[in-house]
Amino acid sequence: MFGNIELAITKENNRPFTYNRLKLKKEIDSLQKLLEENPSLRQLSIDRINQSTELFVERDRINSLHEVREYMKQDFLLNKETIIELHQLIEHETSFRTKEVYITDLSFHRIPSHLDKGISPYLIEKKIEEWIQYIKGTTNPEEINVFIKSQIISFYFTYIHPFNDGNGRCARSISNWYLNNNHSSYFTLINRGILSSRDDYNNSIQNSKKGDLTPYLEYCLKTLREELLIEKEIQEIEQNTPLTEQEYHTLINFYHLEEKTIESYSTQILPFQGYKKKEEILQNELFPLIEKGIIEIQNDQIEIKKSMEKQEFIK
Repeated sequence: MFGNIELAITKENNRPFTYNRLKLKKEIDSLQKLLEENPSLRQLSIDRINQSTELFVERDRINSLHEVREYMKQDFLLNKETIIELHQLIEHETSFRTKEVYITDLSFHRIPSHLDKGISPYLIEKKIEEWIQYIKGTTNPEEINVFIKSQIISFYFTYIHPFNDGNGRCARSISNWYLNNNHSSYFTLINRGILSSRDDYNNSIQNSKKGDLTPYLEYCLKTLREELLIEKEIQEIEQNTPLTEQEYHTLINFYHLEEKTIESYSTQILPFQGYKKKEEILQNELFPLIEKGIIEIQNDQIEIKKSMEKQEFIK
């Protein structure tokens, strides 16, 4: 019932992180059922996944993400040196941090909790080595176990917080590399969900730092399932109505909006492009989907007409 992860919390008793698999059973079963009933989801294009993830990333970070992916396509050997080289592509830091660091929220306010202080810089190399050995350890080949391990890999890296900034991006890049190496590229879709639900993601991390990773893993499983359901619905649309890349991206945008309006689309999904004019959005992005009968607009509200399960599972 409990998973012993063999990665220690930096406390006096040095006890390991654990998680309660029984509490995760509902989300695990739902995810497995979705994949069993929709085997085409395992064939999702990794290029399309990467492009749709980048919709939620600031423009100045997209180039570094490309560089990271190219770097990890080489014969990437995970060790302290390659982790630092990888991070240089993200934030240009050339070594692990040497000072204490406090983790902040998205508004750059320090969170008042000892759980949001990175581990001592004197312990970083030791904990990174433990983390590397965990990654290299034997993996249960079942796909859900591969996914769970990938997210523990990501969590523990952010827990160590070896750099001053960019730890989350570095952690997710290594988690993606692990999934790709284990033939589970379609699970990298979780990054799109994380980037569109950052508060929930951060809260799940904070709730798990005491030693029980169940809240964090529950969030990961639920978020991945929601992203796969989005792709399932888009696949159903494309069976009868082929989509251009722009139309696909527009639909992804709207699925992630709580308020599906033209204004929300122009100001929340793509903020790095500035405020778009409604006429421009209607002409270039919405009219093609309206003409295909996929969406309709009434009083600035946008409804995705060909949608089946999003009310239950998708935000």
